[in-house]
Amino acid sequence: MVLKKDVFIASCVLLLYFFACSQKEGRITLNPKNGTKTEVISRKDCDTSSLRTEAKILYMRDSYEEAILIYDKLISYDSTNGEFYYNRGYCLAQINRDFEAINDFLKSISFNYRLASCYKNLGLVYDAGLNDKQKAEEYFIKFLEIEPGDKVVRDLLRNLRKDEKEVDL
Repeated sequence: MVLKKDVFIASCVLLLYFFACSQKEGRITLNPKNGTKTEVISRKDCDTSSLRTEAKILYMRDSYEEAILIYDKLISYDSTNGEFYYNRGYCLAQINRDFEAINDFLKSISFNYRLASCYKNLGLVYDAGLNDKQKAEEYFIKFLEIEPGDKVVRDLLRNLRKDEKEVDL
């Protein structure tokens, strides 16, 4: 069964790679002198697309170390993409590289990428990974400011505040 799963995953990677590379990805630029439009297609876009796919598959297989290497490469291509920092941060947190994970989640926040999820993950890292209840509480509160109806994080925060019965924001 494992072999079939690996063959399936490898086939998906190849199909997605070929599909991504066959698509025209680019942008339209306008020449200010004569007003003509030019489509610019970057090979990097194709490389990035296939690397994203590979990283997601590695993540799904719990191959966090390998996925981190791919996200490192993606960040070297585009250091302004919050998604790459978020995903690498999540992988880092899964293998208890907590301080690196924190840095990546904070970097992702600086790009306004998945703010609520970043705050939640920061709370989890500070709580479970570093046992810093005060920082965990701070980030869970920030999460709840964005997602006030989330019962899971309310329960996490309630557990942090053992003396309180309800979370008041």
